[in-house]
Amino acid sequence: RQILRSFNNECEVLIDKVTYQNFDSVKKRIIKIHADLNKLNTTQQVSITFQYLDLKIDELYLAYEYARKKEEEKEEMRLQREQEREEKKLAKEIEEKKKIVDKEISHYNNLMQSLKNKLKNTVSEDERINLEKEIEETEKNIQEKEHEKKDLDYREAHSSAGYVYIISNIGAFGEDVLKIGVTRRLEPIERIKELSSASVPFVYDIHALIFSYEAYELETELH
Repeated sequence: RQILRSFNNECEVLIDKVTYQNFDSVKKRIIKIHADLNKLNTTQQVSITFQYLDLKIDELYLAYEYARKKEEEKEEMRLQREQEREEKKLAKEIEEKKKIVDKEISHYNNLMQSLKNKLKNTVSEDERINLEKEIEETEKNIQEKEHEKKDLDYREAHSSAGYVYIISNIGAFGEDVLKIGVTRRLEPIERIKELSSASVPFVYDIHALIFSYEAYELETELH
């Protein structure tokens, strides 16, 4: 009973502390405790069987899987909260950008009407040619802004559209380590600046910013 109680108590303390990072060291420690206790009790001809040791290792595996699952769920929750914050920032960016674009479209429409009125009243051929050029350029600007507005509507309606970024941080993580992620923000560099200020002591180096209408699929393929 004494050797069994000692083994169980020491194993319980170790198993309670197992994480996804220290599994191997805890397993080695349990095996060593089994060997040490058996050695200490050689003269009494008492020992813990290897079958019982295997059961403790099985228990350790279960505790490890539980700890790993908890860590995964914690990471999923963190990513979900981060994505929710990103969505709120994106919605605000789109709203502000739409206001600017609508204002510019209104400006160009007013300008267009003014130019057309001038064209009706002009008698000079040179002035007519200049006005027609201005009208053509203004029409082009209106089309560009309309296209920009449609793109904003698409970005707002489709949650898969965004930028895939590829960045690194030698000072924080060393060489040959890349971070690949997705941001739906209109200005992806702003997101990378936030990552630089919040999680690492050095600024990230940007290697690529890739816009895609299926950004999350592209991120998965790159990973």
